[in-house]
Formats: sequence, structure tokens, C-alpha cells
Amino acid sequence: MNKKLYYTANEVAFMVGVGRTTAYGIVKQLNRELKEAKEILEYTKQRHANKKVYLEFLNTKKKAKFRSEHESEIVLYEAATRELKKLLKGNPVPAEKKTIAKIHELSARKNEEYEELSEIKKRERSLQEKVINVKSIYEDRTEQNRAKRKEQELG
Repeated sequence: MNKKLYYTANEVAFMVGVGRTTAYGIVKQLNRELKEAKEILEYTKQRHANKKVYLEFLNTKKKAKFRSEHESEIVLYEAATRELKKLLKGNPVPAEKKTIAKIHELSARKNEEYEELSEIKKRERSLQEKVINVKSIYEDRTEQNRAKRKEQELG
């Protein structure tokens, strides 16, 4: 196994960039999942709050009159049901407790990823400083060597 003892500045920048890009991708995915879970929770609560009225509507014989008296509750229930079907893609509606637990888990994972991203950024800054220092030392030595050669040529 040939392991490199040193890397060029471009190789280091690439490796750090890959880590940062991966972390950003994970955070974006977690944000999407978190948003979806929060929407599922919102629509589940909305549906639950209006379920009793909707069931009464289904069981009444005077649907038109009942609907006109309870239009907003029925519309909210139907809208929530429609949105949940879209979000869940035909899967059953999870219990509120499960959705809340999922939101907590996703939030914790997102926070961990943000911490990792912060560490990656710190390492990147540190490596950039080191690259600048090495370049500075190299340029100083190169300049000193040129000055010596010029001195030897003149002297």
C-alpha cells in the first residue's frame, strides 16, 4: 500500500471540499425530511381536530344542510386528508407520537451534521493557513536563492 506522505495544496483543497459538499448534502436532505415530517404532523393534527364533524357528515341524511353548517371543518378535514395522501404516497397515516419522535430524531441528526460541518470548516481554514504559510516559506527561500545567485554572478 503506497500512502502519500504529502499532498499538494490542490489535493488538500479537493479533499476538504468533498467533505464539506457531502456534509452540506446531508444537511439539505435532513432539512427536506424535517420539513415533510412537520407537514405530516400539521395535517395529521388538522385532520384529527375535524374528524368527529366529518364522520357526523358522512352519517347524516341531510348532507347538504350539514355541509353548509360545518363547511370549514369539512373542507379542512378533506384538505388535510388529500395532503397526507400526497405526502405519504399511499402509506398509512402515522401516529402523532411517531411523527413527533421522527421530528426530534431528524432535528438531532441535523444538529450533529451542522457540528460536523463546523468542524470541517475549521479544518479547512486551518489547512488554508498552513498552505499559505508553506507557500510563503517556499517563496522566501526561492527569493533568497535568486538573490544569492545574483550576488554570485555579480561578485
